[in-house]
Amino acid sequence: MMNYFKRATLSLRKHPFKTGVLFCVILLLTGLMAFAIVIRQAIINTDLALRAQLPPVVTLRIDEEKLLYYSEHGLVIGDSGRITVEMIQEIGGLPYVHAFNFTQSVRLFSDELTRVQVDGDDVIDFSSLTSLDIYHLEAFFLEGVYYHENLNIQSGFLELVAGRTFLPEEIQEGSHVMVVSQAFMEANNVSLGETISLDFMVWGTEDTDFTDDDLLLKEHFEFEIIGVFHRDLPDESEIIDIQQHLHVMNEMYVPVTAVIPILEAWAQILPETDFSETEIEELSLELTSVYDPIVFLLNDPTLIPDFRAVSDEMIPYFWTFSDLSNAYGDMSNAMLTMLDISDGLFMGAIFSTIASLGLLMLMLLNERQHEIGVYLALGERKKRIIAQFVLEVSVISIIAVTSALFVGNVVASRMTENMIRTELSNQVFDESSRAPVWAGSPESIGFTHYMTHDDMLELYDATMSMESILFFYGVTLTTVLVSALVPICVMVSRTPKDLLTLKDV
Repeated sequence: MMNYFKRATLSLRKHPFKTGVLFCVILLLTGLMAFAIVIRQAIINTDLALRAQLPPVVTLRIDEEKLLYYSEHGLVIGDSGRITVEMIQEIGGLPYVHAFNFTQSVRLFSDELTRVQVDGDDVIDFSSLTSLDIYHLEAFFLEGVYYHENLNIQSGFLELVAGRTFLPEEIQEGSHVMVVSQAFMEANNVSLGETISLDFMVWGTEDTDFTDDDLLLKEHFEFEIIGVFHRDLPDESEIIDIQQHLHVMNEMYVPVTAVIPILEAWAQILPETDFSETEIEELSLELTSVYDPIVFLLNDPTLIPDFRAVSDEMIPYFWTFSDLSNAYGDMSNAMLTMLDISDGLFMGAIFSTIASLGLLMLMLLNERQHEIGVYLALGERKKRIIAQFVLEVSVISIIAVTSALFVGNVVASRMTENMIRTELSNQVFDESSRAPVWAGSPESIGFTHYMTHDDMLELYDATMSMESILFFYGVTLTTVLVSALVPICVMVSRTPKDLLTLKDV
């Protein structure tokens, strides 16, 4: 008796119609699986490509959305938790993090310096005292930074146009050195290397009119300008963007160790103010807390999901991380819709393959039960008979699955791109649907990333990775063989007598 390999080859040649039917059914069913897998791969590729365009910046902030939800539903919030320096340093030590920074901010005053302004009556600098006709003094915020190279400059948010950033020893010693904007220097006619004077002033009443009558503390400080930064105002900016730009242009970066003594001096005189004991306690806690923004600069923006998966477990419950992925939020929504479709299609295709192919194989085997009965009657082992039919199915399946992968890739990539394009074109911008800018988020401190729908679609990529191709072959071939193996085993388990007398299963 010829071996089962030759029998399988001969059977494929002798039954071209049945072979063609089986091929078409497997092609159709596995083509649906290929369609689903290509969609998922396209979404993964595109999401990575979109994320790779983002600044690799993640900020740590109070989770205001969660607090709002608890408040609206009458849930007990309790202590929202505090972020400590040790906690930030632990997160900053993760392998995903290139550098990290936190700030402690303090407001100082000057009767000589002016803040940077822009033209336009509808733009108000709310941090400016003179523009609000409050007092002859002008207010400036010193941003004490922990990381000596300044993450805003290193991340590309700001451009260092002259001088340098801080030295590690200047951070350690609390040196009175400063990095300011080019616009500030032009507005005040000062140059790199010059020294500017600022006063720390504390008034004793909450609703102060900034007069000397209720002044409790006044200390004079001088800072040497060692670096100059610049940042262009984005085109087509809205009022909120311009106000944020003004805030950035008027910021003064100093070592955090230069700010801490000022905050400590403020804390010491709090009991002399007319604040209540509760307000004094809250202010004292605030003065010793780590301030927003808490910024982590990652090695690669594509690492943001991995970073968050690990670091989310290291922070209090009512804190969260934010990044700039909202820049392609419209695309994300469209891709999530497609992902849901692909997942449902994939699972449906698997069950359909098992059911449909199982019934088809049972029908085809019924027509060959006399052949199987002869093999058994002649003493052929059941394992060899099973191997013959599995080989026949495998040959057809490999060809059909390969064809399905090619066809599914072409059809799914084009169809998915068109569906996403249609979804994006149907999205009408609604100002009320604009994502809020939460305090401490990258957007709130000036980090932005704009992407048009065309920019997003240019990054659409349905290229299959080797892992996805192997996964596709593994799932489809396994599903097909399992679907075929069950009826094959049922048929071979019958006796030669039943098979030769043509009794149906």
